[in-house]
Amino acid sequence: MGTHAAIARRISPDVIQFGNVINDGYLEYVGYVLQMYYDTPEKVEKLFSLGQLETLGAPGTEENSATMDRKTGTFCTRVWRDYCPHEICRSEDDIDPKVMFTDYYYLFDSDNHWYYIKPDLGRQKIPLVYALARMNYFKDNPESRPDIFGKDDTDLCVRYEMEMAYLKEILFEYPKEDACFKEMLDSSGLDLQDVMAKLRKENFPLGRFYEKNKSLIHYFDRWSVFDVAKSSLPPVKVYLKKASEKHMETILWDVLIEPLN
Repeated sequence: MGTHAAIARRISPDVIQFGNVINDGYLEYVGYVLQMYYDTPEKVEKLFSLGQLETLGAPGTEENSATMDRKTGTFCTRVWRDYCPHEICRSEDDIDPKVMFTDYYYLFDSDNHWYYIKPDLGRQKIPLVYALARMNYFKDNPESRPDIFGKDDTDLCVRYEMEMAYLKEILFEYPKEDACFKEMLDSSGLDLQDVMAKLRKENFPLGRFYEKNKSLIHYFDRWSVFDVAKSSLPPVKVYLKKASEKHMETILWDVLIEPLN
């Protein structure tokens, strides 16, 4: 079974088109191909005109009958089930791929940048160009990888780091601005330093934390937005909204994210 990805694009404030790429959806392949070859609205328009895909390659490879395209080193683009049109929804919150176990989401937002959306236990949105650059940084600097069992998987290192940044935000930063949440956190009786020390050794720290602290996670909108700096640094800030408030599209949040050039 392939690694499934969802690709989506925002057509207008209340129209999003989405569908699947069935194979090789991980950051190092589909993420890289999207960032490298589909970096303009015109190219993205062409991409989505093909329908949902079995495999994704560089533009023009759909005309190549081979499995691999020698010129670009990518797989050749193949449509899924002859032609399977994309789905349409009104909000990013309604992106719901029909293919089970879709582990990677990519969104081309109205600022004309690709974002990687980590879909498990929420939708964590980070500039795709940063996620790829951070992954390459870990490859080139193995001493900087987190001390986890899966540290040789630099894709996992990026996702681990996102989870730790999210947990640091809700446990240490967000309580400073929300007295209600601080009271809720204080009443949990958690020793925050001890919790974080234990979670640092987990491949999937957010899932481990969620097992015993569901209410703390459910306090927040399932979407979060990551601010980043240089690829040599972890995310610098995670922006959150309350679940009790109506979801606002992340592109409308009062957050200025400057993806790396």
